[in-house]
Amino acid sequence: MSHRALACLLMIFSVPVMLAQYTTGTVQGTVYDPTGAVVPNGTVVLRNLETNVTRTFKSGNDGIFYFAAVPPGRYELSVEASGFNKAVAQFSAVASQTISQDIRLTLSAANTMVEVAVRSSSVELDKTDPQLSTNRDPLEVNDLPTQHSTTGLVTYAPGVQPMYNPRGGSLVKLSGAQTGQISANGARAEYGNSELDFTDANDWEFGGFALGTTPATDFVQEFKVLTSNVSAEYGIKAGGEIMMITKSGSNNWHGEANDYIQNDFFNARNFNDTTGKAARTDINNYGFSTGGPLVRNKTFLFGGWRQNRNISAGSTYLANVPTAAATDTVTDPGIKSIIQTYLPAPTVATSNPNVGIFPVNFSSPGKGYQFLLRGDHNFSDTNSLAVRYFHSTANTVLPYVGSLVGLANEGALLTAESRNANITDTWQITPTTVNQLRLGYARSVGFLPPQMQNPGPYFTVTGLITFGEYGGFPQGRIFNIYQVNDVIAQARGKHQLKGGFDTRVIQDNSYNAGTGQFFTRGYFVFPSEAAFLNAQPSVYYQLFGPSAEPFRTKLYSAFAQDDYRIMPDLTLNLGLRWEYQGSLDAAGGQFSLLDPTVPGAIGAAGRGPLGSFVVGNPIVHSNPLNLAPRFGFAWNPGAGRM
Repeated sequence: MSHRALACLLMIFSVPVMLAQYTTGTVQGTVYDPTGAVVPNGTVVLRNLETNVTRTFKSGNDGIFYFAAVPPGRYELSVEASGFNKAVAQFSAVASQTISQDIRLTLSAANTMVEVAVRSSSVELDKTDPQLSTNRDPLEVNDLPTQHSTTGLVTYAPGVQPMYNPRGGSLVKLSGAQTGQISANGARAEYGNSELDFTDANDWEFGGFALGTTPATDFVQEFKVLTSNVSAEYGIKAGGEIMMITKSGSNNWHGEANDYIQNDFFNARNFNDTTGKAARTDINNYGFSTGGPLVRNKTFLFGGWRQNRNISAGSTYLANVPTAAATDTVTDPGIKSIIQTYLPAPTVATSNPNVGIFPVNFSSPGKGYQFLLRGDHNFSDTNSLAVRYFHSTANTVLPYVGSLVGLANEGALLTAESRNANITDTWQITPTTVNQLRLGYARSVGFLPPQMQNPGPYFTVTGLITFGEYGGFPQGRIFNIYQVNDVIAQARGKHQLKGGFDTRVIQDNSYNAGTGQFFTRGYFVFPSEAAFLNAQPSVYYQLFGPSAEPFRTKLYSAFAQDDYRIMPDLTLNLGLRWEYQGSLDAAGGQFSLLDPTVPGAIGAAGRGPLGSFVVGNPIVHSNPLNLAPRFGFAWNPGAGRM
């Protein structure tokens, strides 16, 4: 059993896991007459300018209208009431945010049509929700310099700090370093939640986005970060929320093709370069995306493909190796075989006749591809279905020269793969009630096989290099996440009600050949070169037993939320979450833990205060009662203040 993997899984269960139900945007407002009095019984129509899909709401006596489950995009809002001219407003809706768009009608005697032009939702304050969030639209995600990373702008959100790997999908956790995506308002980065189209995209072992689950920038419609004061429908872990929403087709065909090239022909020399030439870097990332109607106003398609290739000149590491004079003193046949198998002859002399230098040239080339397919179909103005599939693969050489090993070809090959599928059904049950049902599947593979064909033990010699294939390879993990969530929203007078549930089954199939100094292939430690040449190790470690770790768990949650608009400028936000944290089990029950509360003998040590080993499931018991009340308010005193 790997201490690293167990510690990470136990960490997941040591924090309050708060599963989230994820919803799209909300549009609301109040209809007023020229004097500021509310206009009852107005007919409010919300039309998607890209797909021409419309929804209708009849405002009540309080003049309030409300549209839930609004996908991101550009919209037109038109309002008609008896005795008044029709008013029209245009704006952009965004995910997980309420757009407040009040409408002021003019008397029909004026015989005019009033248009309220709002170019972007960013000029409108969210006047009903206290949550703090940062939104990035397609122009920002695709065109700003973000190192061609969809998540490149995440660290610019207020209250956010980048962590170990700000582009997501961390590989290892060493020396207490935090892994994951971001730290939001001081929370640990592992406790952040990542979503792709409102379903799971987490790396459940290290935090952040799962390996490979970051679509190309031209695939993304919107990127959002929630940092604090989130409503009862959000959570999962205890940190910030990071959401990516992919693009969908519209009534017009649009697309783009792109190619990012970086090589020594275009590159400038480094500031301290003395060779007169630019360092060799060969990067070629190219792809395309396109979307449009299959059937106008009914069926829409979107898709894209991207290829990535990265070859760099690499680096040079100066490795200390034994000289021929030192090797001639060896009498032990095992040490002679080790030197012949692993250690090259030095090419540069040093002041020590027994130690020479061998320059090690190494690089980290990589290549991969990804594609996205999405289809949206409107059965009617009240029912729609969206289906999306994302797939990516990547292969990279991780030499680890100078850190874990001292020679080339003793590191690892990283093979990563991501598959993420999502089905969303949106049903407007009545003009005031909308339901969204989502089915999600996410698979993330990260495997590090050794570069050597037949790796042997791992060696550390003080004064020389560390050599031999690193004992922690092969290692890797395969996550399978099965998810169902449902959210229903209803407008009832001044109350905006939401409720829902989330069910998630998590499979973590991990494999690890060792960690720390314990490896299945063995680890020799020599205190000096002389001890090595005389075959006198100070320590030998070896890990025995299976290295596969098939963990299983289930997570359930439900929530209820009421946004009560007490006054036009004051909204009270009340919510309650319930969590059921299922037990952590090992598939097949092949797991043992030392339980100090269970009397018994421990091998030859006999009975004692340490207890005894308990075999089988659960590894961690379930926690069925987690209640999380939420309270907040949003007050808009005017003058752009909130």
